[in-house]
Amino acid sequence: MTRTNNLADGQERLVIPPARIAAERAYRVQLMTQRGRLKQLCAELQNMRSDDSVRLDASKITHLEAAAQLENIEARLDSIDLALSRLREGQFGLCVECGNEIPTERLEARPDASLCVPCCQQPRRSR
Repeated sequence: MTRTNNLADGQERLVIPPARIAAERAYRVQLMTQRGRLKQLCAELQNMRSDDSVRLDASKITHLEAAAQLENIEARLDSIDLALSRLREGQFGLCVECGNEIPTERLEARPDASLCVPCCQQPRRSR
């Protein structure tokens, strides 16, 4: 992932490989794009939920369904915001439970993933 170089004065300098920098930029763009789309959908659902004229038939989403979808979207937005924070802090791609690297394939599928596969498969603990 990253390595350090020892400088002449005994200090260490963090060296981030160019491929990782490029990958993190790509993840940042992907996360920001997803965030924008989800924010837009969230606004649409909030408008729908507050619109009393929405018909409750098979062709329209019910207020209850809109509320459930809104809750799921807000949870995903929180997850994306946390991933963006990890990017800023240099912790992106590291499991928040064990500190191991999250496989690239997992990050490509879900860039806001905060757990490696083994930790994700463990029974849920309070985090």
